[in-house]
Amino acid sequence: MRKPWAVFIIAVIAAIRAVPCEAQTEEIAFTHVAVVDVRSGNISPDMTVLISGQKIREVGSSRVVHVPKRAHSADARGKYLIPGLWDMHVHSLWNAERPAMFFPLFLANGVTGVREMGGPMPAADQIRWRDQVASGAVIGPRLVVPGPFVDGPHPVWPGSIKVVTADDGKKAVDSLKSAGADFLKVYTGVSRAAYFGIAVEAKQQNFPFVGHVPLEVGVDEASKAGQKSVEHLMGILLYSSSKSDELLADLMKGMNSNLLNNQMLDTYDPAKASTLFALFVKNATWQVPTLTIRHARPYLKELQASNDPRLKYILKSITDDWGPKVDARQPTDPEILASRKRLFQKEMEVVGSMHGAGVKLMAGTDTPNPYCFPGFSLHDELGFMVQAGLTPLEALQTATINPVKFLGLTKTLGTVEKGKIADLVLLDANPLESIANTKRITAVVSAGRLFDREALDGLLAGVAANVPGKATR
Repeated sequence: MRKPWAVFIIAVIAAIRAVPCEAQTEEIAFTHVAVVDVRSGNISPDMTVLISGQKIREVGSSRVVHVPKRAHSADARGKYLIPGLWDMHVHSLWNAERPAMFFPLFLANGVTGVREMGGPMPAADQIRWRDQVASGAVIGPRLVVPGPFVDGPHPVWPGSIKVVTADDGKKAVDSLKSAGADFLKVYTGVSRAAYFGIAVEAKQQNFPFVGHVPLEVGVDEASKAGQKSVEHLMGILLYSSSKSDELLADLMKGMNSNLLNNQMLDTYDPAKASTLFALFVKNATWQVPTLTIRHARPYLKELQASNDPRLKYILKSITDDWGPKVDARQPTDPEILASRKRLFQKEMEVVGSMHGAGVKLMAGTDTPNPYCFPGFSLHDELGFMVQAGLTPLEALQTATINPVKFLGLTKTLGTVEKGKIADLVLLDANPLESIANTKRITAVVSAGRLFDREALDGLLAGVAANVPGKATR
């Protein structure tokens, strides 16, 4: 007998398969639209963008580009066309429940690509979901997948690949690459020996590794070893402390995290930070700050009081983990909360400083951690990027051209150009005037499939109506 949620998954997947098939024609045309070049910030007005199959067939002046009679034509006067958005840190393939709930939410928010960041789901199953989306068998954002976490001898999460020795690290790289994963995600408990075993083998195999910075490895060492991206700003404030060696020794002995945070902030050395940022630039070490979750943890009480309407899209089994009684990472002590809030403000400052130094940034949310909503929170992340000092264009780049550069996909994605894959978002207002305008979505095109506003609302309504055991406000 099938569990109720399994029936729901089948129903939702069937529904999101059907929506674009009903609406899609052979060709799609947006006429009289303003096309945003996310590389330069130039906006080309009164353009026609013609889509055929999965690709952009033509981009040109509406006075010149001919729209075939058979095409589905949409007059987009006063609207702005941008590339599809990427969330570069999600956990949507944690189990069999999440894709059917998360995929519609991603697409409804213009997120046409995600970098999956590990979980208990086996590599073969993650790869199957990736390939089903790529083939069109399942409608969802294109996926880049790592397989399970690679962690130390006492993994935080079930299903993780345990590594202790350098040889263990080498085998982890070989097994994930052989399985067809796109990269390897390192977790916090990996030993120093295993970490450098991973680094050496990854370089030899030309297989990217990303993720946390293990406790036994400095963030500078991670950059020098070739870790391609660092998540959550891990290790940066520790390295930048004038007492970093003392604090690291205390940390390894189990120092109270609140005390550590305060001491890191009190001893922050801008000169050391500048040296580190220059190293990131030299080694092309990308940063995914995940400011949404960095904000949510110390401000959980305020977020819970907000009665966020997006809760209706999330399983209660997920939101039940969003409180301190379940998740030890959620502090309740006022002194600790004050310290964490102070830490977040410093992290925002650090993001601005890194960006000013030329460090490459990407937007990622860590969804579905507390108040990190699939799709919706990517727009929260862009807002935090602007608060950290980026311009709206620079923030938009962290979710469009930057992820595409990171993934080596600039020939096929990331800009609104002839010959590129048609992953696009049509907006009601100019995102370069206000980054909040990325929320004002009129239509989404995912691999050439058109989701107009009615279809997007249908995806949202379907999830809200059918999520079993959903959270309530």
